[in-house]
Parts: sequence; C-alpha cells; structure tokens
Amino acid sequence: MLASLKTNKANGPDDISVNMIKLSGNALCAPLKLIFNNILTTGIFPKQWKRANVTPVHKKENKQVINNYRPISLLPIFAKVFEKIIFNNLYNHLNRNNLITKNQSGFRPGDSVTNQLIYLVLTVLKILK
Repeated sequence: MLASLKTNKANGPDDISVNMIKLSGNALCAPLKLIFNNILTTGIFPKQWKRANVTPVHKKENKQVINNYRPISLLPIFAKVFEKIIFNNLYNHLNRNNLITKNQSGFRPGDSVTNQLIYLVLTVLKILK
C-alpha cells in the first residue's frame, strides 16, 4: 500500500511527505504494523494523526466571497494509510459475507446515487403500469 501512494498529495500537519515514505521503502512496514495493531488492540488512535491542515479551496464565482470556498483537510499520510487498510478489510468482509445489499451505493466502486435514482424511477414506473 505504501508503494502505491500518490506522490502529488500534500503533506499533513506532521510534514511527512509521500516521497519520504517511498524512499524509506519496506523499513516502515514492520513499525507501522506494530502501531496499527496497537491501535486496534487498545482502541486508542494517535492524537497527532487526528490533526489536519485545513485549506480553503475556491469552488465558484467571486473569490472575494467566503461562501465560494470549501475546506479541505490535509491529514497525516499514515492516518490515511490506516484508514485505507481498515476500509479494505471491512469492505472485503462485508462483500464476502453478502452483508451489503445491492441497493447500497455509498463507498462502492462503480456505483453511484445516479444508479439508485434510475432504479427508483424504473421501480415506480413498473408499479404505475
């Protein structure tokens, strides 16, 4: 997972860059595994990983109007890696055990709210026929 990180991502508040992580190579895997397992065992997430650099990003129209900006949070890379590992394992478990309904669209690759709206419209049309 560390090797697949995108190097164009901005640093979080810990100022650890993806480039530095990639240069460290496999040397980080064992310590990260210990940290991740400790988080899962104790239920305590590192306070440093809860911090974020919040940056305003212009959405539309006049740049002088504050409502035309949205915040983005730049999180520590290791927090994002941990989140991705948890997501992948949980998602795979739910899929393997058929615990996600076919109507669930959120966080499913290749699915969207648009698909659900089309399904709903088609269902209503069938009922009305």
